Amino acid sequence: MKKILVYMTFFIVLFYEESASAAETLLQPMIDATAPYDTITLQEGTYYGPAVIPHPLTIEGEGDVIIQGNFEGDVLTIESDRVHIKNVTIRQSGQQLEDAGILVQHANEVSVDHVQLEDVQRGIFIRGGFGHTLSNNKITSFPVHYSKRGNGIHLLNTKRALVTHNTIDAVQDGVYVDEAFDTAIEHNRVEHSRYGIHFMFSSNADAHHNTLTENVNGVMAMNSNDIQLINNALTHQLTYRGYGILIYDMESMRIEHNTISNNHNGIDIQSSRGIEVVDNTIAGNYVGLSSKGKNESIQITENDWLANIVQTKLSGEAVQLERNYWDDYKGFDLTGNGIGQLPYETNSTTTDWMVKHPHLQFYFESPAFNLWNTVERMFNRGQVVTDEQPLVRRKGEQ
Repeated sequence: MKKILVYMTFFIVLFYEESASAAETLLQPMIDATAPYDTITLQEGTYYGPAVIPHPLTIEGEGDVIIQGNFEGDVLTIESDRVHIKNVTIRQSGQQLEDAGILVQHANEVSVDHVQLEDVQRGIFIRGGFGHTLSNNKITSFPVHYSKRGNGIHLLNTKRALVTHNTIDAVQDGVYVDEAFDTAIEHNRVEHSRYGIHFMFSSNADAHHNTLTENVNGVMAMNSNDIQLINNALTHQLTYRGYGILIYDMESMRIEHNTISNNHNGIDIQSSRGIEVVDNTIAGNYVGLSSKGKNESIQITENDWLANIVQTKLSGEAVQLERNYWDDYKGFDLTGNGIGQLPYETNSTTTDWMVKHPHLQFYFESPAFNLWNTVERMFNRGQVVTDEQPLVRRKGEQ
């Protein structure tokens, strides 16, 4: 009898200790026990959500700290201003459309720094508020087709958000800027996703020093205004519908000092107004520049166009080419001022053919194609867009 009692006591104690240990790893009771502006320092281990943060708070990890969901809903929901999350891994959100690793609901001045989000539908979803900072995070979604994933960072109706030095891989859209204002997106890397950066119904955004590679589109800019893309690398968007930059129904956009290379289409401009493309390198694309629809005031100035199979495929009368370097220009500089005496002409029938029948690029620069272009220039061939002052040397060689 005494032996049975000892065993029962042992199992009761063991069960109690395991239950207490499990309770201690739940994150919500730890949050509930804090006062506003407290700091929770999580030691190495796994802490279980979901959890809601209702007041200003800092949560930071020391060592390998995991905050784990249960594949239902959001893992962390932030409902207060001035919440700071840093140095943790967050994983296993639900897989419904708006489930997220971190959801920020109508709060201001939230920061997320050095957080790894994995196996989450959306990485960080911010709905409303101002003054958010998202920095040095690594984000990836579930291993499914991009149409079934969520966005890495989604800014909805925000103001003055800073998105910097994040690495985003295999999501739907890397950074989705949706009805947002005064947004800065800098030094991020997005790859293996649908759109690297996606602007929709937004204004006054700067995106600079980002690397967007091996997505469907590097930048998708739609129905927005006052956007600047400066010093970005947009490379290897190589699907048939892949674009380095796709611009649709935009108002006032400046594209400057970017490298746009090895994409199916470098830049495509559709039904937009006030677009400036200045001092970029557009190289190794199947089509360097294309335009469609009713565009107005499109300025293409002082760019280097190098080794594109088709330099331009332009329609409409609003695209103005001025002082660009074209590596297939056949004219001469007789005055020594760096500008060719003959205009550079675009939109030949051969380039039309290569756009419609890609297999014809096999004959690009063949004697037959060169002969056809020479003959074609002797006759009226319809709409031609010209650069009246083509540069004979690249910008760095001036």
